[in-house]
Amino acid sequence: MTSAIIRRVEIQRFRGIRSLTWTPHPRLNIILGAADSGKSTVLEAIALLFSAAANYSLSEFDYYRRNVEAGFLIQAVVSLGDVAALREEGFPAPPMQGWLNGNLTDLPDEGGAEPVLVCRLTATKDQETLYEIIGAGGEIRAPFSRAMRRRIGLARLGVADRGDRDIRLVQGGALDRYLQGQEVRQTVMQAVLKTPIHDQLEAGPKSALETISKGFEARNLPNPVRLGLVGTPGVSLAASVGLTVGGSDPDALPLAAWGTGTRRLAALEISSFGVSANAIAVIDEPETGLEPYRQRVFIRDLAAHPRQAIITTHAQAVLSQASSESSQIWRMSNPIANGATKQLKIEGLGQHAAEMQSHSLFALEDSQLRGIAKEQPESLFAKLPIVCEGITEVGFATRLFEQRFGAGFSCRGLYCLDAGGHFKALPICQALLRAGFPLAAVVDDEGKKAGSWSQVGMAAAMLRWQDGACLESAVLSIMPDDMLQEVHHWGEQVSHRSAVHQLAELRQELELEKGLTVQQMFQRAGRDRYISAILARACPRPAADRKPRGWFKSYEGGYLIAGKLLSLFPKPALMTQVEEFLTAIEKATAA
Repeated sequence: MTSAIIRRVEIQRFRGIRSLTWTPHPRLNIILGAADSGKSTVLEAIALLFSAAANYSLSEFDYYRRNVEAGFLIQAVVSLGDVAALREEGFPAPPMQGWLNGNLTDLPDEGGAEPVLVCRLTATKDQETLYEIIGAGGEIRAPFSRAMRRRIGLARLGVADRGDRDIRLVQGGALDRYLQGQEVRQTVMQAVLKTPIHDQLEAGPKSALETISKGFEARNLPNPVRLGLVGTPGVSLAASVGLTVGGSDPDALPLAAWGTGTRRLAALEISSFGVSANAIAVIDEPETGLEPYRQRVFIRDLAAHPRQAIITTHAQAVLSQASSESSQIWRMSNPIANGATKQLKIEGLGQHAAEMQSHSLFALEDSQLRGIAKEQPESLFAKLPIVCEGITEVGFATRLFEQRFGAGFSCRGLYCLDAGGHFKALPICQALLRAGFPLAAVVDDEGKKAGSWSQVGMAAAMLRWQDGACLESAVLSIMPDDMLQEVHHWGEQVSHRSAVHQLAELRQELELEKGLTVQQMFQRAGRDRYISAILARACPRPAADRKPRGWFKSYEGGYLIAGKLLSLFPKPALMTQVEEFLTAIEKATAA
C-alpha cells in the first residue's frame, strides 16, 4: 500500500483547542507558533487518532476546559492510495467517500474524486473512546479497528521522555511493538526470574538474610526469605530491559545513557521500523539535542522520504532547511488566548480574518516569506518582527531600541528584518499580516501605494516619515547648522574614507571652487541647498543595474544617524513620532 496522506484534520474541544480545521501539505509540514499556542496539541490529536495502543486512558484534562460532558472529536480525511491492498490483506471493505477540490463528495464520482477514509475518534462523557470510519452522509459507519490503525501507521516522536520509552520494552512502546512485545516480554521475564541472585551473594549478606529468616520464623511469618527480582506495582520488570550498544554484554552501554538527540533519533527510527515504511510521521521539536547541522540533515533526509510528515519547531536551522525543500510552512495562531484580533481588510486577508475565532494554521505561501524563512528565519520566531525597509533602517532601529530597552533588546522578542528595499517592504508586511503575524515597520514615505500602507498602519506600529521624506532627509533636515557642517566627518566614520573625499564630493555637488572651507561652502550655498547636496551624495537614487552606495547606506550608517538624532537637545518635534513608535513597541512586547 502506498503512503497514507492526511488531506484534512478537524479537532473539536480537545485539550486547549476548541476548534481547528486544517488541510496539511502531502509531504513535509513545518508548524511555527508561540509557546502554548497549540502546536503540540495538534500532533497529540493526530497521534491519538491513529494510535494502535490498547491501553490509552483519557483524563478530564484531555477535554477542552475540562468539560467532560461536551466530549471531544478528532477527525481526519485520509487518502490510502491503493485501497485494494487493504482487501488483499484481509481487511473488510470500509465505507469510502470522495475527495475533490478540498471537499468530501459521494462515490462513485464522475469528476475524478479521490477515494478517502473519514476516520473519527469521539470521546464520550464517560471518558471512553469510540473509533469509527464514517461513510457518506454520516449514515454508514464501521469500526476503525486497532489493526486498521496499525496498518495505516504512524511514526511519532515527542519532546518529553517518550524517547526513552521507545528504546525499552515498555508495553506499547515502539521497540515493544516492533519486537511483537508479548512473546519477547515473556522470554525476558523467564530469563530474569531464573537469575540466581541469592545464590551469588557473598557470605555476609547471606548470613544477614538467615537472621531475618529466623526472626520471621519466631513470629510465624513466611520464611525462609531470599533476595530476588520483584516488580513494582504498575511497572513491568521487562520495562527495565532495553537496547544496549556494544559488541558484548560486559562492554555494552544502555542506549538510554547516550545523548538526548541520539536517543530521540533512535526512537524515531524504531518507530519507523514498527510501521509501514511510508507511515505518517509526527515529530515535536526535532531540534532537541541536535547540533544545527544535524538538524539540517534530519530535515533534508525527512523531506527526501516519500511520506507525509508534520513537525513543530522553534529552531532556525530546521526552518531554514525546510524552506529549501518541498514543504509547507505554517503558523499557529490562537486569537482566543491572545485576545481580540483586529478585523482588517489587508489584501487577501478578509477571509482569514473572519476565520480567526479559534485556533488557525496559516500557510506561509508567499515567496517573500519563504525567502525570509531561508535567510532570516529568526524573524519568524520573534515576538514582534520589525520590518525595516533596508539595512540602513535596521541600524537605525537597532540604535533606537538600545536606547529604549538596552543592549539586550532582542530578549523582548524583537527582530529587525531587512526587507531589502522599499518595493519589497510592503508585500512583506502584507504577507506577514496574512499569515497572522504581529509586526512593526520602519519605512520611508516614497509617495507610492499610500492606501496599502495606510491599511498596514491600521494593523502595525509604523515609523514612517512624512511628506515623502527618506530617513536621511527626515533627520538631516532638523539638524542645527553646526552639526550639518560636520556631516562629511560622519561619512568618514561609516565608510572609512577620509572626510576630505566627502567634502570634495559636496563641493562638486554645489559647483563651488576649490579651496573653500566647509563654513564658507555652507554660507555660500545656504542651508537648504547644502542639505540637498548632502542628500544627493549620502543617499543617491538607485541606478537601474546596481544598488546605490551612499554615505549612510549601511547598518553602521543607520546606527550613526539614530545616535545623532538621540543626541539633540532640546528634543526636536520629530522625536515625538519616534517616542510614540517606541511606546507602541514596548506595549506590544511587554511580558
